[in-house]
Amino acid sequence: MNALPSEKKTINGRQYEVTQLPYTLGHKLLLRLWRVLGPAFAEGIARTPGISGDEEVSLDNLQALAPAFAALVKTLARDLTEEDFDFVVGTLALYTKVYDNKGAMRPLADEMEFLFAGNYGELFDWLGFALKVNYSGFFSGQGTVAGLLRRVEAAKTAKPKVRRPPIG
Repeated sequence: MNALPSEKKTINGRQYEVTQLPYTLGHKLLLRLWRVLGPAFAEGIARTPGISGDEEVSLDNLQALAPAFAALVKTLARDLTEEDFDFVVGTLALYTKVYDNKGAMRPLADEMEFLFAGNYGELFDWLGFALKVNYSGFFSGQGTVAGLLRRVEAAKTAKPKVRRPPIG
C-alpha cells in the first residue's frame, strides 16, 4: 500500500502536517466545496472587469476587484452552511497532525476543540494550507480553474468575429 503524500507547515509557532485525503473522501470534499464556492466564484468573475487570472492583487487593481470580492462574500454568507463548514474542517482535521513544542504529535481532530477556541486566525491559516495540500493542482495550471478563469477573461475582452454571407 502506498502512503499518501503529506506536507508540513508552521503556523502561529505550531507545526501542522497535512496528509492528502484518499480519493473516496477527497472527491466528496471537492464536490461539496464546488457546490458552495462555484456560485461565489461565478458571481465574482461576472463582476470583475479587466482582471485576468494571472494578475497579482495590487492597489492598482484592488478597486476593480472590490465588487467581485463583495459578491463572493455575499454568496458565501448566503450559501455556506454550518454543516458544510463542519464537514470541510472535520474531514481535513482527520488527516492532519499537530506537533506540540516538545515535538509530540497529536491528531488535530482530537485537539481542535481547544486549539482553535478563540484562535480563528490560526484555524483559517491551517484550513487554507490543508486545502492547498489537497487541491493546489486543481486551482493552478492551464487545464484547471485558473486556466478556465484566464479563458473566460480572454473571451470577455475578445472582439466578436463578424460572419459575412457568401458572395454569389
